[in-house]
Amino acid sequence: MEALLDCRPDEVCLDRTLGWSRGLEQPSLPTTLDTEPDTAQRYRSEEAGLKDDAVTRLDAVRALVRVDALPRVRYLLEVARPPPSAVVSALRLLTRCCRHSLQLAAEVASCPRLLDTVVTAFLPVCGTAPLEGSEPVERLSTVYGVPLHHALKLLRVLSSQSGQLAGRLVRLRPRVMEALLSYVAINPGESGMPTQEVLTLAIESYRLWAVLLSYNLADTNFIEFFPLLVRQLHFCLASVSVNDHQESQRFNHDLATWILVLCRTAVCAAFSNHQTELLNKTGVDLTSPGALRWGHVAGLLDPVEQCTRKWLTEAARADSLTDNAVQMLGACCQFLAAFHERWARLGLDDTAARIGRLQTLADVTLAPFVTSQACLRQLEKLREFSSLLSDESSGRSRDPASLPSLGAVSWETGQVAPVLRAGSPVPLLTALLQLIRAVGRLHPGLTDKLCLPLVSSAPVSSYLSSLAGSGRLSLSGDWFTRHEVHLVTELLLLQAALTGSPNPSRCHTVGLRLLPCLQTGDEHLCAELMRHVVFNRALLMEPGDRPVPAVSESTLAQLVSSYSLYERCLLRPAAAAASRDRADSLAGRVAALATRDSGATLLPADWWYAPLVRLYERNNPQGGEEAPPAAGSSGPSGTLPPPPPEDPRAELYGVEPARVADRCLQLLAVLFSRHRRLVDALSVTAHFARVCCVFLAGDDLFLDPAVQRGLRQVLQHVLEDPDQLDLTADVPGLASFGDLYTQLLDQFEGVSYGDALFGAVILVPLLPRQPAELRRALWIERPLALRAITTRPEQMLIPLELYLSSVETDAAVLKAYRTALQRGTVTAARNPALHRIATALVGPAA
Repeated sequence: MEALLDCRPDEVCLDRTLGWSRGLEQPSLPTTLDTEPDTAQRYRSEEAGLKDDAVTRLDAVRALVRVDALPRVRYLLEVARPPPSAVVSALRLLTRCCRHSLQLAAEVASCPRLLDTVVTAFLPVCGTAPLEGSEPVERLSTVYGVPLHHALKLLRVLSSQSGQLAGRLVRLRPRVMEALLSYVAINPGESGMPTQEVLTLAIESYRLWAVLLSYNLADTNFIEFFPLLVRQLHFCLASVSVNDHQESQRFNHDLATWILVLCRTAVCAAFSNHQTELLNKTGVDLTSPGALRWGHVAGLLDPVEQCTRKWLTEAARADSLTDNAVQMLGACCQFLAAFHERWARLGLDDTAARIGRLQTLADVTLAPFVTSQACLRQLEKLREFSSLLSDESSGRSRDPASLPSLGAVSWETGQVAPVLRAGSPVPLLTALLQLIRAVGRLHPGLTDKLCLPLVSSAPVSSYLSSLAGSGRLSLSGDWFTRHEVHLVTELLLLQAALTGSPNPSRCHTVGLRLLPCLQTGDEHLCAELMRHVVFNRALLMEPGDRPVPAVSESTLAQLVSSYSLYERCLLRPAAAAASRDRADSLAGRVAALATRDSGATLLPADWWYAPLVRLYERNNPQGGEEAPPAAGSSGPSGTLPPPPPEDPRAELYGVEPARVADRCLQLLAVLFSRHRRLVDALSVTAHFARVCCVFLAGDDLFLDPAVQRGLRQVLQHVLEDPDQLDLTADVPGLASFGDLYTQLLDQFEGVSYGDALFGAVILVPLLPRQPAELRRALWIERPLALRAITTRPEQMLIPLELYLSSVETDAAVLKAYRTALQRGTVTAARNPALHRIATALVGPAA
């Protein structure tokens, strides 16, 4: 059962990336029963009547829990006491159940005596006597009474799903923290266990402790354990070397990594508690802060800075770095970035002394490394280890719907995703960029000194150029690709902050391409990328991939101010706040470290149409799916947050509807003129359908002069090549173009007042190569609309010649042409364009 349900490559890769930036954030592996509201509601209503095999086809893990697997596993562990291999399989199976979703994690936590059995049997407290298990686990006859890191991992994955579950775990089972602390304090030589097992146990203990500390749990234990942690840091400083490639050093590097991750989490918790105290005094926030205070963690800076200086100096001179050493260096940078940013925000110490310390950090530690050949070699690996630029298909494409995975291994090549392969530079470079950006924010004078050697280097230039020019960014929906996306985001934010940024046009292009690659949980990065890159004044001025006239100052000002509109349209405020809290490790505010999916992208592919869709939805509350926001997206992550319950004529997010449409159309015009390759990823038909939203978003919205100008400009871009328009093609979220055309005709008849531009849009589907049913819908069923189309040939969006280039073959349409001409429904004086079309096509057909 464990072999069937648990994907070992995924779990190995998740453990490998835990120490990376934001590695403690974990995926869930739900099915559509959890992610799609309609499916979930239908399942709940039919669940009682479904047989077990039917549930298995829908969700294999949920079906396992349904057939009472949890109490059966508890019986095996508690009564049957199986051999070691079966115990490990049982623990992995329980971990997979917790990985599934919050609901199943809660069921594991609430199964009577299950966790008590695991804790009692496989997490004994280490005392003065040696622990049992002098052989590796697989060679033991029994593992009862032997500490198993698999049990610690089970508790960690369960705790990641919810702070409430983690709180219940430590409050109801104090033995967990007793065991955990005993494992991190073990002397491997005196434990009675193999050294590798002891170190693995200590590493997994630090991982669980870091998760608990993220929720302000086990903080008093940190205070009590602090002297030992400082001694361990001094041991790392004296005994751990980046240049030592011996196998024994691999575990020392990993152990140092997790001591640093724990210390960073403690620093964030102490800062969060300080903020909560301040809010309590003002009466804004009455939650209870944790026990950690800044004074408890202030003493960590000196030893960590010394370790970082030593190890980066060694790394700068090294010919190569092991993956474990790279991860350890990344953990150092993560700690220093978090410490210095929070130290500055506290405002408790002498500013001059703090700035001087930053200057020393930059001059003595960071600058020599970023200008070294070792750093250049890491940068040269970016292209090789890029998942976004790979041509591999996702490992998830082979998954049955009832048993999703993270797709760590490609099903075609059998290799792990490029970003995960041995030698990946991502964990070090991401953390290094975060530290440099933090130093630059606190001491702007250091920005250019530390940034330019990185962003202007040939490998980075080549990498960004590949991202800007790539036809398609691969594996963007895979969980592990998020680590590369985070790295590129940091790189772009760093480059945007520079004065005289190298190749700003490329930076803007990559930012636009990267935005739809961000995943749920990255809402705060999405907001930063939009604010500092996508809507950056300096970058918007650049010509992009096409030589075009400069954007006017008034247009530029409106585009820059559009940031907040797009942020509100695209991001749920609660999700954005939760994302920021997780990234900042704001203990007490983090509800869960696990996301509710496994790599779903955050924004729809056509996110730039979001404000228009918002206006449409508000004016058509029962409009169905005629103007969907999510082009090419799947699942709830690609949909927009629910619109505010406002009157259709009221402001949208504080902006008048006409100005909303105008700003959106201005951005679209810039994208079409300067980043054509980006917008061409969406079909012409989809573009046309989205722009039509403006005509349905209000009775007179399209009559606003600024909106009229923007509409005509964007429609001319969209219909630049009319041969690419295929109104029979599928448009995501659109049942059929015929339904949308019916809505347009209704609106045109009701409120158009014969508007020439609206009439030109109504004429577009009349092209001979488009379905005859669209021509019948106008010529046969809408005589009032025919009379109202006063558009002249020179006002048409598509040249008149294309309407006359083919003979009309539909007999009903030909008859309608004749009827309209004979009855005077269409005349040359009132309907010049329609009259030219009808007379030209009736003549040859007759």
